[in-house]
Amino acid sequence: MAQGYLNSDDNRTRELKGEDYFKYLATRSFFQDFEKDTSGRIISCKMHDMVHEFVQFLTEHRFVTEVVPRNSTLDISSKRVRHLRLVIQSWDSSPLSICCIEKLRSLVVVSDYETSGDALQDLLSRSKFLRFLAFDSLHLRPKQIAGGMKNLIYLRYLSLISCSGLENLPESVCEFINLQSLNLQGCLDLTKLAVGLGKLINLRYHCTKECPCLSYYPKGIRHLTSLTRLSGIKMRADQSDGDEFSIGDVENLDLLSGNLCVEVIGDALNWDEANRAKLHKKIHLKRTDIWICSPNIKKEEVFKALNPPSTLLVEMFDYEEWLNFDCARFMRIKVKGKMQEKMAWMKIQYLWLNYVLDF
Repeated sequence: MAQGYLNSDDNRTRELKGEDYFKYLATRSFFQDFEKDTSGRIISCKMHDMVHEFVQFLTEHRFVTEVVPRNSTLDISSKRVRHLRLVIQSWDSSPLSICCIEKLRSLVVVSDYETSGDALQDLLSRSKFLRFLAFDSLHLRPKQIAGGMKNLIYLRYLSLISCSGLENLPESVCEFINLQSLNLQGCLDLTKLAVGLGKLINLRYHCTKECPCLSYYPKGIRHLTSLTRLSGIKMRADQSDGDEFSIGDVENLDLLSGNLCVEVIGDALNWDEANRAKLHKKIHLKRTDIWICSPNIKKEEVFKALNPPSTLLVEMFDYEEWLNFDCARFMRIKVKGKMQEKMAWMKIQYLWLNYVLDF
């Protein structure tokens, strides 16, 4: 999708086309060892060894993976490279030398070390035609993103999975009007999203799972009527605040599909606000998990106020259940942070495939 191979006039056909292609290849043993979530959705798999070797042969000079050891430089001289994955063990080395870097369409950078602002900005400033950009486990500062990405006007997919040091999402990200996917999962230091997210009218996927410091969603998300997936969203239930996303703001997000997991916050339940959500119009949703983060809101009244259709599976969790879950999640995130370095190399092997499946 990021490269425009699944274009369609139908707002949902692209996802359905992608699923059909994947199922077609899976039935012919291109993929194996499928892992599914509790709802039966495939979340990861492996490519058959023979298929992997054949694909590598066909794309030898266009899809490149490079490991940059500590105290060394990178020199890629091929003019045919279009999709590049870098595993950087240290940012103390000299600037990266990549021939025809301006022709790159995809860039994935994996590193467990603090980035060099100059090296990163130089890399991004010359990659003006990127459509797919993913940083995994990097230590980023907001100003590095704001400065380095300002020229990426063709960007469609931005992933900052498990990036530390990112306390807020810069407003400059809201200028990527072609952006379709924004993944911030596991950004443990993230406290604030960009206020202008409502400008991203083409955004279809937005994830903020495992972002414990993020206290609210900006109001502008209600304007993103192309959204098909929202993960880890927080909604106010007591009012329609001028700055914070509320439960009634999903009113026009009728393309939401699959599973929707939300945390309901606030001092009380505003019935008019809950009714405004119009869950009966979300015909593509299969399941909704609602975690109630206030002792003053009861799950029975939330269920009645939302009045979901009988075809939608709704799971409600009250305040005590949420507390237990939040404590467990906090411990899991702490463990995850300690294991990040050990897991990084395991994630590299399937990074591309997981990003595609995440759509």
